[in-house]
Amino acid sequence: MQYGSAAFDSPTNFVVSTEGNSDVVVTVYPKKGSVVLYASAVPRAEYIRNQNPPLPTKEKHQFDSTSLANAHTILIPKSSLDTCGVDCKVYVSVYQTVNNTPASEYMILSATNVIHLADTIPIIDIITEQSYKYYFFDVPCTDCTLSISLTPLSQGDPDIYVNKGRERLPTTSSSNFKASRYRGEFLQISKSDPYFAAGKESIQGCLLYTSPSPRDLSTSRMPSSACKKKK
Repeated sequence: MQYGSAAFDSPTNFVVSTEGNSDVVVTVYPKKGSVVLYASAVPRAEYIRNQNPPLPTKEKHQFDSTSLANAHTILIPKSSLDTCGVDCKVYVSVYQTVNNTPASEYMILSATNVIHLADTIPIIDIITEQSYKYYFFDVPCTDCTLSISLTPLSQGDPDIYVNKGRERLPTTSSSNFKASRYRGEFLQISKSDPYFAAGKESIQGCLLYTSPSPRDLSTSRMPSSACKKKK
């Protein structure tokens, strides 16, 4: 997680390192003004040969961001990075969208190796203070209850933040659902939740990114989500 600013004619650039065998997700949250993302994948041989490889621009890039609730996200699937090879680097440019305005301020998050949770199968992971670990779970049912449990195995107080869909990585200040009690967490999401009150959205097929964010160093057991059909 980093903070930055960008002017209309002066984008800010970031590099995301990847082993080329996982998806890459980058989300930018504007704090002031409006920004978008552009990205390009650069193979290892190219950035070693050229210390200043071409950066993505509005006119020339491989990937651009989609918008949801004032956030912009680029999701680059592993399949799109296969030709980039091992030690591929993803260069990201943050552009301000409106000219003749003060520089836009933003927070940017990136994630690789997002862990795919399997139904009812627990995993053990480690997270450090004020950092994020991301997980996702494909919900296979339309009318069900999704249960997510988080159990600390050492000192620390990790929390759960969840977003529906692939458009945004959740944070402590921007999420669709959260569980932030002291120590252990248990979160249930069902079709009856007020979030789905309009009746236009289904739980089925959604991708849930989950990010524990502890207040201090913690080793946490992050069980998989359990999708249970209502009787």
